[in-house]
Amino acid sequence: MRVLSIGSDRKLFEDGSFVCERTKKYGEHMEELHIVVFALKNLGFRKKKIGENITIYPTNSLTKFQYIGDAIKIARSIKYDRITTQDPFISGWAGVSISAKSKKPLQVQIHTDFLLEGFQKGGYINRFYVRMANHVLPKADCIRVVSERIKENIEARYKLKSIPRVLPIFVDIEAIKNAPKNEKEFPFQIAMSSRLEPEKNIGRAIKVLSRIVNERIGMVIVGEGGERLRLEKVARDLGIESGVLFKGWIQNPVPYIKSSDLFLQTSEFEGYGMSVVEALASGVPALSTDVGIAKEYGADVFETDEELKEKIERYIENGGMGELKNYPYKNEEEYIKKYVEMIEICGS
Repeated sequence: MRVLSIGSDRKLFEDGSFVCERTKKYGEHMEELHIVVFALKNLGFRKKKIGENITIYPTNSLTKFQYIGDAIKIARSIKYDRITTQDPFISGWAGVSISAKSKKPLQVQIHTDFLLEGFQKGGYINRFYVRMANHVLPKADCIRVVSERIKENIEARYKLKSIPRVLPIFVDIEAIKNAPKNEKEFPFQIAMSSRLEPEKNIGRAIKVLSRIVNERIGMVIVGEGGERLRLEKVARDLGIESGVLFKGWIQNPVPYIKSSDLFLQTSEFEGYGMSVVEALASGVPALSTDVGIAKEYGADVFETDEELKEKIERYIENGGMGELKNYPYKNEEEYIKKYVEMIEICGS
């Protein structure tokens, strides 16, 4: 099977990166794997091989508006049997055009629950992405989603060619169980791990924390993003800056999660929720908004700020253990075989 993949993950150009190594494993089960990556010309990427049968093609576009057209041009020079796109938005639109011209089956992958209100509240770009998905998904021959929630939402919204198939993201559970713990920063420690962006709603967590009168409690936030300065100011203004530690971006946040008494996620939307899986696999209880796989995999979900406050106080008083439920894979090889098989059977 010769596969054309379209996406925007530029980590593929970094030798030894996680996504690069995972892609090599996909390639072991394919005859050829050709990956078109959206990238601006000024980034300086060049076409490269990361394996005997795996080639990466940067679009080297002058502007982002040219991504789709440049991907279509590159596809003309490649021989392939299947097309897969990493989202139903820009890469999905390119995939629909390429599939229409080549008559090859198209699989669209969905990693984000874009139909949630929280996603659409994220601005006009997100709302435009939803309109792109409205065009793309009815034309896809096959759809892969990462959670049952996304499957249910898109089946309710669209008339599709085939039933979406659920293939959750692989998380190395054994590596998590064997990972070390960091020393605790607080007697009762809450961990958060995410990008510091508006949709993660971390300010909500800080404000609720400020209402809990307990000198033992503190929060460790692992991650970086455009909201950091504002969030630090929120903590200062509420007088709890000494109880909220921003650790910045850390490649492996698991040691911080494992050393904590509680994991907290306040996202307005998630496609999956890897950090929740990491917490539950570590035996750490997870409190989360009802997004992604949180409820399905064993997290304790909440709706209101008052409910969140009460549940945190209950964990402080009674403690708790996290338990990962319904995780589908025994090992990485099982996941990779299912991933490749899902592309292979598309259109057959």
